[in-house]
Amino acid sequence: MRLAILPVLALALTLVAGTNGALAQSIEITFDLAGTQHEGEILPGSVATLYILARPGVLGGFTGAEFWVNGVPANWPRTVIPNPANSITLGNPLATSPPFRADIGFPICMRPDANGVVLLYSVFLVPVGLVTDGCLLAQVAIPPTNSMCTTPILWRNCYPPEDTFAAATGVPFIMNPVTHQCTVGVEAATWGGIKHLYTE
Repeated sequence: MRLAILPVLALALTLVAGTNGALAQSIEITFDLAGTQHEGEILPGSVATLYILARPGVLGGFTGAEFWVNGVPANWPRTVIPNPANSITLGNPLATSPPFRADIGFPICMRPDANGVVLLYSVFLVPVGLVTDGCLLAQVAIPPTNSMCTTPILWRNCYPPEDTFAAATGVPFIMNPVTHQCTVGVEAATWGGIKHLYTE
């Protein structure tokens, strides 16, 4: 069966990157709302609460984000709750079938708190089995709204009529760290690998 892409946030976009090529902004998965705990125990028989945070860095603020979180085992029950300040949410950041994409938008420019972060989603996971050194990582949406995107993005229209987006780094969360090295437990799909499923 062929699936049709719905026109989502159809904007004329310009990629924003730093002059040194580094990505000063990020999307992170953490145990705490302050964005400081990037690893910890997620054990069978428990309910783990995680937070997906945006760290806008030099952007100063943003009005939306697009990404997908890879690494949650497909058989783990999960509940995802977007920041209630949102004006629109599309998709699921923990999607287990195409499209692997979440879009969240806000009616105002979202400025970071004292910790430098903005809440995007709260996540509740029920682990089924033990995963050690499992890596939860925000990556490019599949398929991305703009096919030029290769990373998570933050929408940057805090100052109309500016309509641009900024590439962001995915900062991982390590589940049940043993070696403290990040290994993705779910094989990442790629846009090129599933592009044939979609029609423009």
